[in-house]
Amino acid sequence: LAISPTTQKWEWLREQKDAFAITMPKLHGNAVWQPTPSCKRVGAISASALQIPDELQISLNVATYNGLALDETDMPSITAGARSIRLDSQFHTRRVAVVGIQETRTPVGVRCTDHYQIFSSGFEQCGKSRHFGCELWIHKTLPISKRPDGSPVRLSECKVTIIASEPRLLVANVEGPISLCVIVAHAPCVTADRPFVQVQQWWNELSTKVSVARDRHAIIFIDANAPLADHETAFFGMHQAEAMNPQGLAFQEFLVANELFVPSTFATHNGPSATWHHPRGGQLRRDYVLLSRSMFTMCVSSQVWCDFDGGFGHLDHCPAICQLEGILLTKSSAKKVKWDFAKMRDPDAQVAFAEALQTLPMPTWEVSIDDHSVLLESNIMQLAAQHFGTTKKERVRPVLSDCTIAGIQLKRQALDMARNERIS
Repeated sequence: LAISPTTQKWEWLREQKDAFAITMPKLHGNAVWQPTPSCKRVGAISASALQIPDELQISLNVATYNGLALDETDMPSITAGARSIRLDSQFHTRRVAVVGIQETRTPVGVRCTDHYQIFSSGFEQCGKSRHFGCELWIHKTLPISKRPDGSPVRLSECKVTIIASEPRLLVANVEGPISLCVIVAHAPCVTADRPFVQVQQWWNELSTKVSVARDRHAIIFIDANAPLADHETAFFGMHQAEAMNPQGLAFQEFLVANELFVPSTFATHNGPSATWHHPRGGQLRRDYVLLSRSMFTMCVSSQVWCDFDGGFGHLDHCPAICQLEGILLTKSSAKKVKWDFAKMRDPDAQVAFAEALQTLPMPTWEVSIDDHSVLLESNIMQLAAQHFGTTKKERVRPVLSDCTIAGIQLKRQALDMARNERIS
């Protein structure tokens, strides 16, 4: 008769069926369990690891532009102003899929024009004046690729997540059929009130903030307020190089440290590269499209849109444009399981699922813990999909907030009152 607490605790294992016994350490002499290392690898691979990335042949134009105030009104508005509409028409005609705009001076938030969805970082209020502000424009209908079945791929299918928003910086993750990290930035210039040491500090801080784009498909739209270049590297060349200054040297260090490429500094750039026209007549290159290594390999051309109509009586900034064409690795288009939550709450379905779990084969003790976990997870997910999955796409009615419901009720009361009083 067993009297040891440990023996009493584990004695039941001796009487289990063979199917269960193989999942436990071996019993030596029908008396002693001697656990051995679980090192056997069976090559189990999770379903997510089996998904092979799709290859999409993409073609898109991207542009950077210093807008010099897009919002002429004093009150925040979700609608587009006259200059935004003017820009929308031109960018759409040129088939530009993504635009980064600096110095917009627009309120923080999201708004739309006819062809673009716009994400704004917001301006900086200085007394009665507005300064800075960055915007990301993403085309709503322009196809940038085709799937194997011939259906178009659009950036509007992607989810845009803003992960950093400042008057001089906007960082966004674009995730969906293609995944991109898009950054809009506006570097400060050296003035009597802003010495170079502050500008250098801004570049150092920007390096930290754009670290999220490393090893990713990244596009950076920047008004750098700095020239390039005094020597040639893999990241920037000497094509139409300008006289350097301390700001330019800081810009060069930023490019090398973050492995960002500048297409407009190489011989593949077409035409003049100056993007800013000084009031006294000088022309300087200050606006740049920067690309990560993977995106730079797809850059087939770069140019400045010299006849762009910015809506001013004088010529100020002109957009810098890059054309990207090539194969981009994207997430697998394998469909995710759609769950029937009503069936999950059904007691009969729950019992059936529990009974099915009893039939699952159990990995033996020798199987490594990692493979053991993958096998169980895959088997359980397959059973769950069989019992609780659905192929129907059910429409879900939106849930109205209390404020919206109160507004609807107020409108109904006002209409009833008008009818009762016979107000036309």
